[in-house]
Amino acid sequence: MFPLAGIGLFFLLYLLAATLYPGGSQANSTAKGFSWLHNYWCNLLNQKAINGQPNAARPVAIAGMLVLCFSMAGFLWVFAQLNFKNTFWLLYLLRFLFFCFTRFFLLKFGFFCRLSHVLA
Repeated sequence: MFPLAGIGLFFLLYLLAATLYPGGSQANSTAKGFSWLHNYWCNLLNQKAINGQPNAARPVAIAGMLVLCFSMAGFLWVFAQLNFKNTFWLLYLLRFLFFCFTRFFLLKFGFFCRLSHVLA
């Protein structure tokens, strides 16, 4: 139940963050608010919005990402305990969780967002 509630809370927090986003997108830097068609979710994590204003959505978006990380970690932990009796798979899962949390912190600081946008 915890992982599902956490994922639901993540979506609610991201919806709230989208309403707090000041504006701007790659297509139009003067646009008002967050556009689900023209903005990346990563834009909600930036310190400044694309239009140059301070991003009031950032703390809410970071909280949403933390909730998502802990929810997915909780799900994977419960899943592993129910399905993997072998120590190898539990260690594999711990490595995967470490990778996920590391990726979150790199995402928080914008590394993966910039890289994925350059490659796209």
